[in-house]
Amino acid sequence: MKKMEQGSLGLTLEVKEKNEIGVLVEQFNKMSKSIEELVELNKDIQEEKRNLEMEALKSQINPHFIYNTLNMIKWMAVIIKADNIAESLTALSDFLHPIFKKNDVTCPVREEIEYIKNYIKIMNFRFGGRFKTNIDISGEIQDLMVLRFILQPIVENAINHGLIEQNEGIISIEGYKKDDVLFISVSDNGRGMTEDQVYELNQALMEGTEITGSISKGIGLKNVNRRIKLHYGNSYGLMIQSKKGEGSKVLIKIPVVRK
Repeated sequence: MKKMEQGSLGLTLEVKEKNEIGVLVEQFNKMSKSIEELVELNKDIQEEKRNLEMEALKSQINPHFIYNTLNMIKWMAVIIKADNIAESLTALSDFLHPIFKKNDVTCPVREEIEYIKNYIKIMNFRFGGRFKTNIDISGEIQDLMVLRFILQPIVENAINHGLIEQNEGIISIEGYKKDDVLFISVSDNGRGMTEDQVYELNQALMEGTEITGSISKGIGLKNVNRRIKLHYGNSYGLMIQSKKGEGSKVLIKIPVVRK
């Protein structure tokens, strides 16, 4: 009891007797465990409260205020004939629209593609038009449903870790289905990865372990892969193909879901 008073929570004693002392020890053990569980529960509650308070603060930034401000700056740019500024603000507004306006977990593939087009447009304003896209997805595939915001982290990863040093980066997005499975690939002509890096990354994605070392840059891939597995099951997710100096391909595998 003195040890517990000094902070040794969860301390239990061995029950050696079946008499009154034994009963007392059993009750002490239960009490000790209960106190430990209550302390942990209180920690979790306090952490959740902090998270909720942070979310509440974030939600105070009214999306309408952001849109109105962007629109105002856009028209200021139009007045002074700064077309590139006006176009970049339009692309940014279109890029933010699904984040603020749409709460659905899933969306048609075509919406994901439009989202990526706006993202690439913004990145081209930033990097002087160095990135090109080739999109080969039929109308049938574009009507299928996918998790919202799964392509952007993959494209961002391709730009930041594969194409950033290229004079001209090409990102190709293709989609096809086989039986009841939808495949979407995102390829780039960047610097690629070694066989060991590809193996390590695929193992981490398959096992759901941390992505560390030389491939820790794949955190966005990990999050997308985790979302897919949580939503559709462990049979689905991401697979990486890459060769050093020849670019990389991220293959998304999810079930065919129609609206």
